[in-house]
Parts: sequence; structure tokens; C-alpha cells
Amino acid sequence: DIQKFCTSVWVISDFPEEQRDKAYQSVQDHHPNPSALSQGAFKLHARNHGIVAYAKQVIACPSSKPGGGGTGQGIRLAQSLDIPITIIKP
Repeated sequence: DIQKFCTSVWVISDFPEEQRDKAYQSVQDHHPNPSALSQGAFKLHARNHGIVAYAKQVIACPSSKPGGGGTGQGIRLAQSLDIPITIIKP
């Protein structure tokens, strides 16, 4: 329900260059197999940096996919940044 209050949409190409570079590097650093990602999937994972890097806490519900999918990438990123995480099991 929180989504109905979102009034802004950002894509990775909207990030300032320095943030975009950090976001792309975060995928290289924290994804288990970044070279296997399509360009679109790589950019979606990079977008997680813009979501997670400035959070004070992360609440996540990862999928059952190996590595937890995009949410798993966000969890790994939060862990690397020492951001507190609460994981909700589906």
C-alpha cells in the first residue's frame, strides 16, 4: 500500500555520474555472478544501490531464487554497508 504514496520515479540513468558509478560497482562487488546478468538485470541490481545505500534500516522479504533475486542483492549490499536488516520470511 505504501507504493500509492510514491510520487517520484528514478532509473539508474537518472543518477548523477558518481552515484551511478558506485551503483554499477556495487553489482560487481556483491552479485554472485555479475557477468551472467543481462544489461537490464544489471541495471535493476544497480538501482538497489540508490535504494539501500541511504537507508537507516532495511526490511526485506527475499524470494526463494538462488541468491534471493534482486532483494538478495539489496540484502548483500546492506550487509556490506553495515545497515541493520530485518528479513521477513514469505
